[in-house]
Amino acid sequence: MEVPVEVHDTITVTDTVILEIIIVNSINPTPNNITQGQMVQMTVTTTLDPQAGTNLTYAWSAEEGTIDHPDQDTINWKAPDGDGAYAIRVTVSDGVYAGTGERMMGVGMYAPTVNPYYTGIDGLQGCVCHSGNKSDWEMTAHAHAWETLQNSGHPASYCNPCHTVQDTVPVPGNSGYDDAPIAIFENVQCENCHGSGRQHVEAAGKKPLGNASWKPEQMCAQCHVQKHSPSFSIEQYWPKIAH
Repeated sequence: MEVPVEVHDTITVTDTVILEIIIVNSINPTPNNITQGQMVQMTVTTTLDPQAGTNLTYAWSAEEGTIDHPDQDTINWKAPDGDGAYAIRVTVSDGVYAGTGERMMGVGMYAPTVNPYYTGIDGLQGCVCHSGNKSDWEMTAHAHAWETLQNSGHPASYCNPCHTVQDTVPVPGNSGYDDAPIAIFENVQCENCHGSGRQHVEAAGKKPLGNASWKPEQMCAQCHVQKHSPSFSIEQYWPKIAH
């Protein structure tokens, strides 16, 4: 007599647990914001789990500028010659486990503490991959929105979110005009609609700008409300800035 045999797939489920054995708490610079070519000292602080070894190694790197003694817990970083916000990173390891940390340093400008953050059109490298769109933008009223506000006869701080690069609901630390009221964030720029651009630049365009699924009619309506643009319609305005 034949006995039927049932064959079942065997599935092994393994939970993945992220072990935070070495945690980088902070990278403390002295001073906090510097000028071109200036030297700043930075020290990394860590929290170690009992499983961590005590013989730690350090590996520092920086987007630009130079680092002396990149294998120690305290370094001196010399700022590059261009203004901007630069990332300084460190990996702390005991040979088995490792923890990483990053600190943004402002050179001649505000240093954001939240990523992704606004860079302004110049920080987006002039949007070199979209130079045609940039040229078209320069011919629009968006590119002169700050001047329009100042010449209106009634400029006010509550008007800034619609005439500068920043969140309509401010997010502290991601730069923009609300954090850093400087010229690079004046006017309505790419990031007003497309979102914070830092990750887009770092990934050489392989990551989208902050608002990956934005829709013109939704984004425009944040500023073009009835009170300010009584005749606004997406069909009328979009052709002026279409790209």
